[in-house]
Amino acid sequence: MKNLLVAVTMLLSLTLLGCSGGDKHKLEGTWRLVSRTQTVADTVAVHPRGEYLAMMMMFRNRIASFSRYSEKGDTSYGYAEGTYDIVGNDLTARYEYHVDPTLVGKDITWDVNVRGDSLAMKGPRKVGEKQDTIWQVDEVWTRVK
Repeated sequence: MKNLLVAVTMLLSLTLLGCSGGDKHKLEGTWRLVSRTQTVADTVAVHPRGEYLAMMMMFRNRIASFSRYSEKGDTSYGYAEGTYDIVGNDLTARYEYHVDPTLVGKDITWDVNVRGDSLAMKGPRKVGEKQDTIWQVDEVWTRVK
């Protein structure tokens, strides 16, 4: 429950920050996960929408996400919040909070592609200085209006 409260607080803070105006980058806004495929080593898992729900918000240079994963009656929650930079199609996130504490403070680089109200994210390509070839995620998000 504490993790849920932290995640909700972070998302509300970013919502208020995003309402302040200024130039909007193509990634700025609120996104809802449409599809997710995760590969760990040689195992591929396609997560149906009802099984894996997630929201992500990006405003200015801040990023936050919250997810709920349910499988066979078990439910787990994920959250992350920090800063991001975008150069070309490379989005690098630096998390200040993360459900996985080993990722806090590390640069995590993703390939991103925005087309209209659709965002494709693939990665992570890199975690810190290390290339990550064991864990890969392909996600498609849609902009919340």
